[in-house]
Amino acid sequence: MEYYIYHIEGVKIGATKDWQSRRTYNTEYYGIQPIIVETMEGPDVPDFWQIVGDREWELADLNGYDKGTHYRVMRTRALNGFLNESKRSEGFPLESCAKGGKTRLGIPNHGSRSLSQDQADEIRSKYIPRKYEQKTLAKEYGVHVNTIKRIIKGTFYV
Repeated sequence: MEYYIYHIEGVKIGATKDWQSRRTYNTEYYGIQPIIVETMEGPDVPDFWQIVGDREWELADLNGYDKGTHYRVMRTRALNGFLNESKRSEGFPLESCAKGGKTRLGIPNHGSRSLSQDQADEIRSKYIPRKYEQKTLAKEYGVHVNTIKRIIKGTFYV
């Protein structure tokens, strides 16, 4: 089994065994093409998931990112059906499926909360680079900063 540790610049370090699917998902979700920083070959067993996750965390620390949920925990949850298909298809990153809590980036997760078209228009009108930033808007509206980026770019809530 081949495992991939990838980097989404400015966002996170992640690990996966399904690179094609993860690359597509992350590109769509974050609007940034992830790059493979390391591959690891090993068995599909919890002891090796620990090794993969430890390396992911090591690289996250070196690059100044939050560690997020360990790869071994994520794989175990996925195998136990903890991460159901409906949450994944709604566009939630795997590490923030549970309502409440925080995402990997430390932003509050509001589960299935969505914005109205009026709120999206309001966000566009408020955004001023280097004065009223995307991160500030994300906190104000209780959404992920990438949602704000997509709204401002006009690829979301058009």
